[in-house]
Amino acid sequence: MAKEKSIKNGFYVIEMLDAMMKYLKNNDHNFHNRLFMAYCGSCQAITSVGGDYTIFAGRDCYGDHYETKPAPEQCLKCYTTNFIKISKDDMLQLKNTYKGKTAEILIDGIKKGLEKTNFSSLYNQELPRIARKWNRFHRREKIRQINSLLGLQK
Repeated sequence: MAKEKSIKNGFYVIEMLDAMMKYLKNNDHNFHNRLFMAYCGSCQAITSVGGDYTIFAGRDCYGDHYETKPAPEQCLKCYTTNFIKISKDDMLQLKNTYKGKTAEILIDGIKKGLEKTNFSSLYNQELPRIARKWNRFHRREKIRQINSLLGLQK
């Protein structure tokens, strides 16, 4: 029902960001304890950011054992710390950084993030369908949706 409301209100960008986040979480092969969606300034794309991760430490009669390895938060594509965390609920830091160009930056970031996905239907079956729908919108409509969403986040 929440999906229907977001589409009816003209915020299909919410569906796009949800689908990308689901893909990024399912594509995390390093089992990061906390995974975030972010705009990476180096990749210029929407990508995932992770820090500490869990690894298999062995097995005994009590079962499997895992341990947490500390790691700094970094972009999982280019391994830099040049990123701004975003979500469908909070993009204020991105807006404060890029001011009036935030919508264009986000549109290009989504496009490049989608280009960098491998086996998108494997990790999120809905992503290809949602991406096709998103790509059918004109750039002006995408900017309108993003600016409306940013206006609600104040």
